[in-house]
Amino acid sequence: MVSSKQYNAWQAEAGAELMSQRGRLPDPCYWSSEILIPASKTKADLDNLLKPIHDLLVKHQRVPDDRYKVSVRAQFWKGDHLVVAVKLEEISKWSIIKGASKALIKKLTAQ
Repeated sequence: MVSSKQYNAWQAEAGAELMSQRGRLPDPCYWSSEILIPASKTKADLDNLLKPIHDLLVKHQRVPDDRYKVSVRAQFWKGDHLVVAVKLEEISKWSIIKGASKALIKKLTAQ
């Protein structure tokens, strides 16, 4: 996959902003995200914008691998900046996921 200059610039800027903020989720854990995307800044499809945001969170170790992401809520909004919130999810709520990692569930319940 070839990244555009604009995408690379966004990754660098967003990554720097992310690194200036505190907080990260424990690894491993199930997690969810809520994302508000400024409607005035893009014409892209909403679902096409989510993967790069989640990948950036993983790259900068703010969340575990996104295979443990269990819920996403995203919408456009009237604001002028991107808002991303992540939440630690309870293991008991998500252990019923078909194919959930038995090793992960064992680690999480041992904590």
